Amino acid sequence: MEVRSYYGNGVKQIILVTGDAFALPTRDLKGIGKLIASIFPRIDTISMYASIRNIKDKTDEELLALRALKLNDFNIGVDSGSEAALAFFDEGFPLHEAKEQLLRLKRLGCCYSINLMLGAGDRGKGLESARAVSYTHLRAHETDSYLV
Repeated sequence: MEVRSYYGNGVKQIILVTGDAFALPTRDLKGIGKLIASIFPRIDTISMYASIRNIKDKTDEELLALRALKLNDFNIGVDSGSEAALAFFDEGFPLHEAKEQLLRLKRLGCCYSINLMLGAGDRGKGLESARAVSYTHLRAHETDSYLV
């Protein structure tokens, strides 16, 4: 509990960085969530990187169980709104699958943000790619799209 003596009991958010922590099996993620809660009982959010593939691999029940343990803030690399760019970078998912998983997270009450590589749409197509991802993301939230 040395870390608690350094940071105190008031820690409310922890970010698991470096790599795709969400690739771990659910039982391991549950163990991490329980360990963090035992050290920081006031924890509200455990954030981590997650990929569309790894979200898809988890059942709704697993996602809800992780959410209950505060593992509920995902930084997701959608990367591009261009099917061609996703295929070129071998992302492992088509754009419609990203939308399905974002809608699923929303339905389950999970929080997330998405990453976009503006240059992934090829030279001169960054704005087009950004608009496509914005449209996909915002359609998942059934809201109006504003891209500045």
